Amino acid sequence: FDHNNDINVCKSRKHPPSAQLLSALSKMQSESNWMRLEEDGGAFLIVANEEPYYILWATKAWSKMTGYLLNEILACDVSVIEGKSSDRGLLTEAIFSAALGIPRHVVCKHYRKDDSAFLNSIHVMP
Repeated sequence: FDHNNDINVCKSRKHPPSAQLLSALSKMQSESNWMRLEEDGGAFLIVANEEPYYILWATKAWSKMTGYLLNEILACDVSVIEGKSSDRGLLTEAIFSAALGIPRHVVCKHYRKDDSAFLNSIHVMP
């Protein structure tokens, strides 16, 4: 997939991102070190640090694991991978801990594009 595609706005979004967020997202992508995560080969997802937790970046390994291409989920909120058995509270708790400077690890039940469930081991670093 092509990380340089234009942002494809998620149709299932609960709260649409502002034009300001989309502009900032483009700028962050071009100026960031996120490409180093790609080189690492791990399955990484970078989300905004406040609700509704917009997806800012995903590596190819994450896309392969979930079935979502970056241009499908970019600027969507994380609800795109949540389902009937997901616990948003775990993710919120982990991100809140990171905001306080406390690393956190949680395991959440999430769903791939094909609706199959998987356990997602999430490490949040401040």
